[in-house]
Amino acid sequence: MTQGKWYSSRSDLRGQIIFTLFILFIGSLLVLWRWESSKVRKAIRADPRYSNAVLTKIYTASTRAGGHKTYFVYSFQTSSGRKSSTGAYSTSGRKIRLNPSCYPELVGKNFPIIYSARYPGKPRLLLLRHDFRRYNLAFPDSLKWTEPLLYGLPANR
Repeated sequence: MTQGKWYSSRSDLRGQIIFTLFILFIGSLLVLWRWESSKVRKAIRADPRYSNAVLTKIYTASTRAGGHKTYFVYSFQTSSGRKSSTGAYSTSGRKIRLNPSCYPELVGKNFPIIYSARYPGKPRLLLLRHDFRRYNLAFPDSLKWTEPLLYGLPANR
């Protein structure tokens, strides 16, 4: 009987070790992801390059936490050639209220991007006021037409 109990507690210990290693692994991945994102942002701030991107597709997906993310797929040109990228915006924590009926009004339009020469394949789409503020840039008058679409505000037309 004591052997069975000893085996059971050893099994519990093994399970706790595996769980702890799993949590450490996931935590390490999150830290690496944040570090990489921060590294790219710092490189952009140190040596910003600008270009225009064309929105080619917009779609929304549900998250496991019950929120939503809106994905903006865009193509752009850098000094190293034509590329395509996807920028995701979480619509659960922000005030974005992009109705799918508005997608055609945005697809095919040009929007600014910012990138660094060091990481030209990791641009940042400048679409929201928040995106411009992150890089200490003024939100341009030429994008004010997007605010009623993105934030669900009444249009001033």
